[in-house]
Formats: sequence, structure tokens, C-alpha cells
Amino acid sequence: MSKTNPPKRPPGRPRNLELDKLAAELCVSRRHARNLMARQQNTASAIPEKPASPLAQARLKKTNAEIAVLEEKLLCLRLESRELANELLYREEAMQLSSAAHLAVKNALANMPKNLGPRLVGQSAGSIEKTLAAEADRICRLAKAAVSAFSSPHSL
Repeated sequence: MSKTNPPKRPPGRPRNLELDKLAAELCVSRRHARNLMARQQNTASAIPEKPASPLAQARLKKTNAEIAVLEEKLLCLRLESRELANELLYREEAMQLSSAAHLAVKNALANMPKNLGPRLVGQSAGSIEKTLAAEADRICRLAKAAVSAFSSPHSL
């Protein structure tokens, strides 16, 4: 029976991503991070874990369930506080807000050839650029005005 050798790996080791992450997080060199990681693994292996009693496991399970419920309540309270501070929009309000700005820009762009065509005929390139820049600024102001004129029916 011939023994097949495993394929030879390419030169150089693959980088240890955990080590890179630790080095970046602690702002230390890779060598220092490697020493810290090795020390942590040694201390973790030195303390053997005892199997927990069924009573301790039940208490831990109950505590974890209570933590999950409290985290959910905390999330709901954070959302409520943001809603009271008018930081949140309902979906239909967000759609109305974005469509108001879109509609103002769309109408201005649709009318732009009629308005600018006669004004741009016979002008030099520099004055055409200035005219177009002024028109673009006017369209941006229209969009901002449409957004600022928007009022939420749910706001206080």
C-alpha cells in the first residue's frame, strides 16, 4: 500500500484573523496580541469547569429567559422614547416625505427645457454653465422647500 502525502500548502501561513482583530482592538503589535491570547488560553485551560447541578442549570435557564424579556422591554421603551421625541416616522409618512421632494424635482426638470431653451440660445459656454448651475440650485431649493413643508399627521 502506497502512502499518499497530503498536498503541500503554499508558502507562508494563513493569517490568524482573531489575532489581527485583537491587535487592532487593543492597538498593539501582533506579537503582543499573540502573547496576550496565549496567556488567556492558558488561564482558561487551567481552571476546569465543573458540571453544574440540575438546580443551577434551571436557575441559569430562568435567568437567561428573564434577561431576554427585559432586553425586549428595553428595546420597546427605547423605541417609545424615540417616537415621543419625534425621531421616528411611520412608513407612510416616510413615503410621503420622499415623494414630495421627488415630485418637486420631477416637475422642475420636466419644465426645464421650456424655461431654459429660449434663454440659452446664442449664449457663450460660460454663461450657459452659470445658467444651468443657477437652475440646479433652484431645483434643490424646491426639493428642500417641499421637505420642510411636510408635516406629519402623527406629530404632536
